[in-house]
Amino acid sequence: MKTKISAFINKHLYLSYTLLFLLLYTFSLLPFELKDSHFSLQGYFSEPALYYDGFKQHIVFMYDFIKQLKGFFFHGEAFQIYRFDIGLGADFFITYGFYGLWDPLNIIALILPLSEIGLSYTLISATRVYLCGLFMIILAKQLGISKNSSLLMTGLVYAFSYPVLYSAFRHPFFVNGPLYLPLLIIGGELIIKKKSLFLFILAVFLSVISQFYFFVYTSFGFTVYIIIRLWDELKVKQFINLISIIIYALLGVLLGSFVVFPNLLALMEVSRTTPKGLVLYTIKELITIILSNLIPVIGAKYSIGIGNLVLLLGCFIYVFHKEKEHPHRYLRLSFISFFILQFISLFAFLINGCTYVNNRWYFMIMVPVSLIFGFIIDGQVKLAEKDYQKGYELFLSIIGLLLILILLQIIITFKISLIIRIFLIILLLVLIGVSVLLIRKTSLINMPTFIQSIFETYKYKKVMFMLIIITILAVMGYYMFDTTPKNGFEVYYPNKDLYQAVFNDDEFYRVEHKVYEGNVLKYSNDNLVYGFKATYQYNSMVNGYVNKYLDTLEVTNLNNTTGYNGFEGRTILLNLNHVKYLIIRESEKSLPPYGFKLVKTVEVPKYNDKGFNALQGNITSELEKVYIYENENYLDFGYMMYKTLNETSYLNLDYLTRQEVLLDYVVLSQGDIVNIDSHDYHVVAENLTIKNGSYQFTIPRVTNQEVYVYVEGMEILALDDMVTITYETKDVLRQDSISPKGKNTYKDNANQLINLGYYENETNLYVTISLPKEAKVKRISYALLDVTQVTTKIAELNQHVLKNVTFTHNGFSGEITTPHDGYLVISLPYSKGFKAFVDGKETEIYLANLGLMAIKVPSGTHHISFTYMTKGLTTSLYLSLTSLIVTSGIFIVFIIKKIKLKRKVSN
Repeated sequence: MKTKISAFINKHLYLSYTLLFLLLYTFSLLPFELKDSHFSLQGYFSEPALYYDGFKQHIVFMYDFIKQLKGFFFHGEAFQIYRFDIGLGADFFITYGFYGLWDPLNIIALILPLSEIGLSYTLISATRVYLCGLFMIILAKQLGISKNSSLLMTGLVYAFSYPVLYSAFRHPFFVNGPLYLPLLIIGGELIIKKKSLFLFILAVFLSVISQFYFFVYTSFGFTVYIIIRLWDELKVKQFINLISIIIYALLGVLLGSFVVFPNLLALMEVSRTTPKGLVLYTIKELITIILSNLIPVIGAKYSIGIGNLVLLLGCFIYVFHKEKEHPHRYLRLSFISFFILQFISLFAFLINGCTYVNNRWYFMIMVPVSLIFGFIIDGQVKLAEKDYQKGYELFLSIIGLLLILILLQIIITFKISLIIRIFLIILLLVLIGVSVLLIRKTSLINMPTFIQSIFETYKYKKVMFMLIIITILAVMGYYMFDTTPKNGFEVYYPNKDLYQAVFNDDEFYRVEHKVYEGNVLKYSNDNLVYGFKATYQYNSMVNGYVNKYLDTLEVTNLNNTTGYNGFEGRTILLNLNHVKYLIIRESEKSLPPYGFKLVKTVEVPKYNDKGFNALQGNITSELEKVYIYENENYLDFGYMMYKTLNETSYLNLDYLTRQEVLLDYVVLSQGDIVNIDSHDYHVVAENLTIKNGSYQFTIPRVTNQEVYVYVEGMEILALDDMVTITYETKDVLRQDSISPKGKNTYKDNANQLINLGYYENETNLYVTISLPKEAKVKRISYALLDVTQVTTKIAELNQHVLKNVTFTHNGFSGEITTPHDGYLVISLPYSKGFKAFVDGKETEIYLANLGLMAIKVPSGTHHISFTYMTKGLTTSLYLSLTSLIVTSGIFIVFIIKKIKLKRKVSN
């Protein structure tokens, strides 16, 4: 039997890999199948901790852009360059380019019905993992691993490595990094060997367009590899090879410039790229990073390490192997480089664009690790006794360092008696001494024979196959308890036409709601499934002007810099931003804002108490009511303002006064300097009580007012993760958060202004603010904002608005009649991609209210139009076309040379 299998592998390498991959991948899905008691491939969406990326971004975005592409290609629908229903409005290409819009594997989703988007999502993710292993086999073969059994195992080790497998279910497009890195190296090798240059150009192009974010990582990994690869032979020939690779890489990037350049320009304005701060790794974080290389556990800052102590030990042994006996010295140096870099937070900060410390790049260590394994099992590397001993000493030194860090963490963190503390310190000093001796290569402990025997070719293959199974079980076992149902998209969105009968107006309007599907309060894009315009967006490429607009008004934003989640039910802002409908679930604590009346009630499945991550679907058999409110003071799209306010004057006002003045003024950088009286906050002192982090006070009377609570100078000691602050009355529950510096969710949020709802007539309103026990605040105050003025103000604004508005695939147009010169305010995010025209003549677009758009309009009746084009897209299309012509020319010349050479050889 064993002989037959070996013969089959030797004859059918790629078929053997495909069959084994299918077997192992199916095995990896068993925990999900067991959990849900039936077999299907309808999508698996991992949602660990605070992250909802797979379900709330990736699958929803794929559904949305595949729906648009199908409509364009198969049904002749107009291609929407600018989408008014993505958040407050967004560019289609910029929004989805980050999420694999141009990934060639999307052909799977285009072929399958839209109703099978969960299946498409799963198949694309699985295909990425499959291609990882396939490209690694081809690379290993290119570098000289000869035995098919060795090539097969090298591919499986790479495809089912911890970094690849972990990302496949949490962030599927993260797998594009480990997918394209070996392909880039294959292309580079072909250039060095003068065989072909087109695979490399194609690999660069595909890597760029599939996921430009991870192209940064793959570029770095390839650069490290190729520089070390050519370092030993710094002759003129190799220098020319290096220059050639750089030129061809640039050509590949230019081919994909229609994706790269617009996104690079957009990155200058997105909120996600705001610096979160450079921080050093803590002792606890260093412990997790080391552990993630030994066993499949999650390290800090997305440090998904090797996760396999046998592989790690094998690499350590290989590090000390004599260079002359083996030509692939660059594998050793690449491994050492990547292994050291994972402990340097400055590098993780720099490679992440100086935004925050993150180790998503760490997948690239698996290329040298897998190849080292391949060369060992192929028998090309004859490891000596000295290699084993030195590698073992280094491995023990790492274990010793881990124990030292754990002891330090225990001593620092836990309250222990003096005797135990002294004992631990002595133990710590002993461990440090032993580690120092090991590092100095003093053979204190001989490597056990049975460990050395593991690295014998056949045993190493068997052990690694078993460890692949263990890694699969570890990863899937973890996800089984932290994953939405495999058909979660259909479970959470069973009725995609739920709101169509209610939101059937032809005019422009938006919808706001606080609780999204899955009982989620943030990180959502539900409206893209339900098909209405909303006030929220969760996306890494969100327009930064929106966040600035919200931040200057201190609107609670649980999405931090990854988007925004509405206007917090603030009456003035809802009206000025054309919110016509409000959705409130029966189970949530919330009040309708002033001027919103109940118009419709529908029933939807109710979520259980375990929330978004619960097993068996998170949805009970019960139903709950959803109340839909309509705004009686709805403001039409595009309204005139006749008074301006200078940005500096505006920012000198308190937050609530800023809200109020937006009903009368448009804020411009060159607006008028106006003296406006600020709102007074009432300091709560006489009845404020504090107990175990809970601040409580009573507001004597509220009459036709919105209640705002203002917490200033919040500081949380020993903050090492995001914490939630809760604000509550008998009718309303609101939340805000605060994150430590250096975390991807960090922003300066020491001051929090919270809207606790509108009350017509309330006496002794009891307010509770729940903070962590370690929290300190400088001041807590409240303010009551009279919002009844909104009815009159909005009625006045509605007298001069855009009429006969028509929305197109790249803008809108309409008619405006105004008695005076003024500014037409458009409540869409400011973007340099827009051009505005008054009666066909282009006019300047101003940044209004620090985040929106406005144009100057003279008195009279005028035709207004706005057109949009992705910034930099036209130029980059010309660049891509030019690069295509150049590449085609090079290809023709290359083919002609090949033909001439073949003729010369035959003659």
